[in-house]
This record gives sequence, C-alpha cells and structure tokens, in this order.
Amino acid sequence: MTRTAKLVTTACGVLTTIALLAPPRAGAFPAFARKYGLRCTACHESWPKLNDFGRAFRDNGYQLLMGKDDTIFETPGYWPVSVRITPQYTYTQVTNQPTDQGTKNLGSGGVGQVGMDLLMGGVLFQNVSFLVVPTGFAPDGAVFLESAWVRFDNLFGTSWANLKLGRHEVDLPVSAHRPWNLTGTPYLIYSFHANGSASNYDMGENQWGVEYMGHDRGSLNRVAVSVFNVQNSPGTENFWSTPGLYGHATHEWTFGSGAVSALKLGVFGSYTTWPTTSFTSGGTPIPGTGGNLYPSEKIGGEAQVWFGPPATPLHLIVVFAHGEDDKALIPNATQNGTFNGGFAELGWTITLKNLVFFRYDLCKNSQQGDPTLPQDLNDQNAITFGWRHTFQFSNRSEYALVAEYSTWQTMGMGANGLNTRTNQYLVGIDFAY
Repeated sequence: MTRTAKLVTTACGVLTTIALLAPPRAGAFPAFARKYGLRCTACHESWPKLNDFGRAFRDNGYQLLMGKDDTIFETPGYWPVSVRITPQYTYTQVTNQPTDQGTKNLGSGGVGQVGMDLLMGGVLFQNVSFLVVPTGFAPDGAVFLESAWVRFDNLFGTSWANLKLGRHEVDLPVSAHRPWNLTGTPYLIYSFHANGSASNYDMGENQWGVEYMGHDRGSLNRVAVSVFNVQNSPGTENFWSTPGLYGHATHEWTFGSGAVSALKLGVFGSYTTWPTTSFTSGGTPIPGTGGNLYPSEKIGGEAQVWFGPPATPLHLIVVFAHGEDDKALIPNATQNGTFNGGFAELGWTITLKNLVFFRYDLCKNSQQGDPTLPQDLNDQNAITFGWRHTFQFSNRSEYALVAEYSTWQTMGMGANGLNTRTNQYLVGIDFAY
C-alpha cells in the first residue's frame, strides 16, 4: 500500500470511527440512585460530572456509610446494573488529506450506530466494592472491559486505607470518563507525547494494576497512587510487564457563603516505561518479549473553583502539565523530547436541567527529540463547547439533549506538511437507565 493510500485509509477510518462507532464513556450510574432512592442530582453537579457528595460517595466505595450499604439490606429484586447509550447525529470533517485527486477535505455524517456501556457496580459485602463495565456492542461486534475491579474499603477501620485491584481509571484531575462533551475530542494532555515517541501511554485510558487511595471525611484531602501495566504495550519479560506509576493529591476548601463556594488545588504525575526491543520470529516481534525499557514522564498541577451556589455552580477548571519522553523512544532523536500542555474548562449549570460548557486544550512541543524538525511539528490545540438540557431525572433514569461543536488542530501533519483540523458537529440524546 502506498503512503498516499495509507493516509487516505487512515483518514477515512478516523472519520468512521469517531462519527459512527465511538461508544460513550462510562459515567452516570442510575443503579445507585435506585438503591438509595436518590435523584441523579444528588451525586452530579451537572450529569455526568460528580459534585462533592458524588465524589465522597465514590471515594467511600459506593457507600453512604449509614449502616445499610451491605447487600443484605437490598430488596431481592434489586440488581446493580445500568445502561448508558448516546444515539446522535454527527458530522465530522478532516482537512488537508492527500488523495489521488489532490489535497482534499474529507467529511462524513449521519446518525451513528453508536456503542453502549453496560455498568455493573456497588458493594459485594460491607467495605468490599466493585465495578465492571463491558463497553462496545456496536455493529462491529467488539466488546471489551473498560473497567473491571474490586476494592477493599476502610482497611484497618480508616478511610485513609483503600486498595483497588483490576482495570481502573487512575485518579485524574478531571475524569476522562465523565466529560460533559460527547464529541471525539479528548483532554489532549492526557495522551500527548513528544513528537514521534513510541510510547502509547494515555492517562485517560484505564489501566490494569493496583491503586492505593486515602481520603478524609468529605474527601477534602485526598491522595491516590496507582501501579500498573501500561495499557496497549506489546509486553515485556519483566516481573511487572511495562511498569507505570501514577500519583495525585488534592486539598479542597469549602466556604459557607460568598461568591466562591469551593476551591481545590492539586498536583499529579506519571512515570511510565515502554519497550524499544523485542525477540522476533520471522522478523515479526513476539508479544511479551520486549526489553530495553525507557521512560516517559508527566508532572502537573490543577486548580478548580466553584462560583455561586453548589447546586448550580459556575465551575472553572485549569490543568497544566510538563512532559518528557526519553530520546531512545524517538526515531533519529539526539535529545529527549519535551512538551507543555493542559486545558481550561468552564461549565455553568444555569439551572438543574441546563448546562453550557466550554473547553480549550493546548499541547506544544518545547524541544523536539530530532532537532532538525520544526519545533511546532505535531503541536495540538482544540476548542469544544456545547449545551446539555436534561429533560428529566429521577431515581430510575435520566436523559438529556446534547448539542456540541469541537475543532481539533494538529500542526504540520497533513499533506505536504500542512496543518490538519478535525471539525465535529453533534446533536444527540444521552440517556442512562
């Protein structure tokens, strides 16, 4: 296959995948509302993002800690299962793609055959919680485990000792699985690497590993550390294949009155590895035989401010990170590749049923591993904004109308070194039951 054909195929694949087959990220969980007789707004400031009560409920292992969390107190007919799906119309356009007819802008639209999340979670016994999320179920038939973990809560009688085992989302400043937007533009800094890096580590991707998490009452002070096998790695011979480490700590202040209702500050960082060699068979790498691991690192901070009443806040989030990939991960590199990036997000819950949101993402290479390349090659920026109107919420289900637009630009990666831009328009229904 020629380079041009590969690029065209890739572009068309991106259009099809983003517009038609991308499943929703797991978020709202009405089974919890059904269990405790609470509306979805008890845990969400604007569905699907969690409020303070929702974050504390999650940190407590899906328990209210009022003596009736154990399954023996549930009615025989209760089953901790929910479904989330997002039927939608989406139009996606990618600019400056090479074709046999010259450089073109390629577009595709329609009512997508979207996937689905099947969420199963809660407590097995007091202080033993779990979450299993098979996702996919699209026409391609693919189904995979987005989450699959068990957690032992309040070990030794303290909320500062909780241990999770399995595939889980690391404790991000802002969850990649509970964004306000449904378009295909992610939080760019979570997956960004120095240009050309072989590492495929994405902080927003769930990881197989172990997490220690501790918090005080109300989760005003929190710390979490995850040790894991880096997802999508070809595998290594090590005792712990392709090891990665992630940590996050925050402190939150709440205020009884005034223009600012809460303020949170935090720091986070990751240290992950990636193999650069492997044994081969007939020239093909043998899975699980990788070696010569080299690191990729990120360190950053966050600030979150809630203005106005906690039930209908104006929520400002600012996240910044600096990253570095070892030169051994980058073809033709003579120095480590470094970059800076982050995002600013603003969501205004005008009423309990109406939210408008805006996000700006920016990632810039500060030092190319190969110094002969332009410094801005593969720099990325994105703008995402939209409106969510929730028609109805109860302790059984919730559904909302969503209208969004996002634009994602990548520098120098199109035909003849041109910039590429992905524009996406979306109108759909987001519902969970």
